[in-house]
This record gives sequence, structure tokens and C-alpha cells, in this order.
Amino acid sequence: MRLEVDRAAVGYGGRIVLDDVSFGLEPGQIGCLLGPSGSGKTTLLRAIAGFEPLARGAILAEGMALSRPGTHLPPEQRRIGMVFQDHALLPHLTARENVRLGLFRSPARQAHARATEMLALVGLADEADRYPHRLSGGQQQRIALARALAPEPRMLLFDEPFASLDPELRDRLARDVRAALKRTGTTALLVTHSQSEAFAMADVIGLVGEGRLQQWGDVSALYDSPASRFVAGFVGEGTLLPGTIIANGRVRCAVGETTFKGGAWPVGTAVEVLVRPENVRVMSGGTCTAQVIERRFRGESFLCVLRLADGQELKALLHRSSAPAEGASVAIALEGPLVAFA
Repeated sequence: MRLEVDRAAVGYGGRIVLDDVSFGLEPGQIGCLLGPSGSGKTTLLRAIAGFEPLARGAILAEGMALSRPGTHLPPEQRRIGMVFQDHALLPHLTARENVRLGLFRSPARQAHARATEMLALVGLADEADRYPHRLSGGQQQRIALARALAPEPRMLLFDEPFASLDPELRDRLARDVRAALKRTGTTALLVTHSQSEAFAMADVIGLVGEGRLQQWGDVSALYDSPASRFVAGFVGEGTLLPGTIIANGRVRCAVGETTFKGGAWPVGTAVEVLVRPENVRVMSGGTCTAQVIERRFRGESFLCVLRLADGQELKALLHRSSAPAEGASVAIALEGPLVAFA
């Protein structure tokens, strides 16, 4: 199913929390609304499901309006499934019986076969006759996914589906759910505040914050070319340093001079440049001296926190064989181009 959200506004209690939102999902594509708590992303998801009205704008499926002022197709007529954070499994039913709940219109034999097929798809064929309390949190989430997929919805919505799981299981399950959705060709939209979930599961990500959709694109676009300071600060790690344009494509900041991208401004314009850990080089003859105040182990690398003479802090990702000790003074330089904001 192709989903289109056109200049939508949603809210609650008479207050608009998210306004002028536009994006689209192609058939079979997995999207994610990523953002902090209270940003309105779940309210928008519920509006797509049909549980909340739109204040303005429109939601369309294959060009047909599902929601707009004066038009509201009920949830049961949208053929859109939803997977909730709490799984919503019935404890007195087995895994297979829970999956069959969405197949009540199908003949018993057909429903049994479809439920068995969906449990196999999510890797739980051997657990079909077990009750939810006998299964782990990850297995319960897989049952919820199988139940949502069983009626062959046009689209699936996920509301913070992995929030109750530990980080390692969360990341693994996100990858497994993505694989299941791709095998069935199901269009899906996920809501989360976790970058790792978004990156593991989604083809495209919409970053929501400060009352609007800040940017919509793949993870590379959000990381390499953030459209706003909010995106730059939310996605990945980095520091915004004040700087000044000194020539076309060149900027000077506390660390020295480097190249930048993101706009064309007159010489002398005050800007901020985004310095990612991979932009920082520790090298003899560097343009600036910094002190290592913290090292965080990252396997083959250390994430080092560096303090400049003026008190500003940067992060540098350095190979463990060359990472300086805490307290050491090092010469650093920047490797551009950096993203700049005026």
C-alpha cells in the first residue's frame, strides 16, 4: 500500500502538537517516525490507524482519503494492522489461538493453517501450543507481529514495540521483524525514540521534534546532511561549534580552518559547524591543542572526549592502538567538509 500524509496536523486536548507534516511511503517500504517523548509521533500514528481525527490536512492510501476534515474512515475499514508496546496477548489463549484472533471470519481449518504459517514466519513454529506466560518478552512480541500479519493487512503500524525489552534483544528483534516484513512485502511505519531501533528497521526515517517533521529521508541523509540543528543534535553524536565564514566553502572555528557544506554565505557570517567524532583527527602539527578528559571503550575504538582551551568539548573516535590516555594533551585538526548552519 502507498501511504501519503499531506500537511497533516494532529493534537490532543485542543492543542496542536504536530503541524504541517507531509511524507510518503511506497508499497513494501518500512518507515519510522523518530523523536523524543511528547513530540506527537504516536498521536500521528494513531491518526493513520483511524483512532484519532486530523485537525488539518489529509491521510491517503493509494490516493483514497482515509482522513481529512469532514472525512474519517473507521479503523476497521482501513485494513491497517497495529502492533502495540504491551503486545496485547490474551493470557488464556495459546500462541496459535492468539494469532487466530484476527482470522475470525476465515474457516477454522484455513485459520489454523494461516496461524501456523505466520508463527513459522516469525520463528515460533515450535511454540504454537504454549501460553504467553511461558514465553519470553521477545517471543511475545513475535506472536503479536504474527497476529498482525495474519489477516494480510495493507499496512502495519508499530507503536514503540520494543521499548520493554533489553537493548541486545531489542536490536536483534528489530532486525528480525524487518526481515519478516520484507518477506511478506508489507508496508510498515514504526514510532520510536530509539535511534538504534530506527536504524535497524527502517528504510526511511522522519525525525519529529519542536512541533514539526524536521526531516524525512534515509539514515545517511539524516546523519550526513541534517536539515536543522535539531536533526544534527538528535541523530548520532556531535558538537556544534561557533565559527565564521572566511572564504567560499571555508570556515574558521576554535579548532582551526576547514571546509564546510550546507549553504553559501558572505565572508564574515557567523555560523555553527557540526563536528562528528570522525571529523576529529589527533595528529602532530594539529591546529589546536585539547585535553583528553574521558575515554569510552567501543571495541576496536575509543570514543574520546576532548576539552579545548576555551572549555568547549568535542568527541573523537580513535583506534584503540593510538588512543591517548585520559589527561593527555593532544594536537588535533578537523577533517571536512563539515555541515554548517547560519
